[in-house]
Amino acid sequence: HLLAVPLREVTDVEELGTAERADLFEEIILAKRLLSAALKPDGFNVGFNLGPGWTISYSDQLILDLPNKVTVVQDNGTEDVFNYENEGWVAPAGVYDILTQVNSVTWKVTHKNQSFHEFKTVGAVTRLNRAVDATGNETTLTYTSTSPNRLSKVRASGRDLNFVYNSGQLSQIVD
Repeated sequence: HLLAVPLREVTDVEELGTAERADLFEEIILAKRLLSAALKPDGFNVGFNLGPGWTISYSDQLILDLPNKVTVVQDNGTEDVFNYENEGWVAPAGVYDILTQVNSVTWKVTHKNQSFHEFKTVGAVTRLNRAVDATGNETTLTYTSTSPNRLSKVRASGRDLNFVYNSGQLSQIVD
């Protein structure tokens, strides 16, 4: 497998400008040429996994306004404000997610389909630490020590993707 990603993080491929889309596709063509020269395969399958239904999104956020309010920001930009009432976190009307404070630094958002996202607070930053889909497949995220929101590694199904940065820009993803 080879993963091609744009330099700028977006939630939808349609947010990329014309030049960014062209750059991304040029990278795919370059990768195909390199793989062709090295492996001489019979063919290639190039596809796109778009939207949270195809993969675990890493863009969900948790905004803590303690002691009485926590905002869950979904990958599509929807903000659900949970209020603390009677010893529990109450979701807004029509929201079926469950917010749980696991311990003093760990929060869990369980979705209707029983998938969940776990967030951990490190210093002043609360970030996604683990995601488990409805079938139990787990993805864990590790961040760099120098930038609290910059991924250094994603582990899924026993495989690691390591992120390498050069001058603050993502330069490589190593499998």
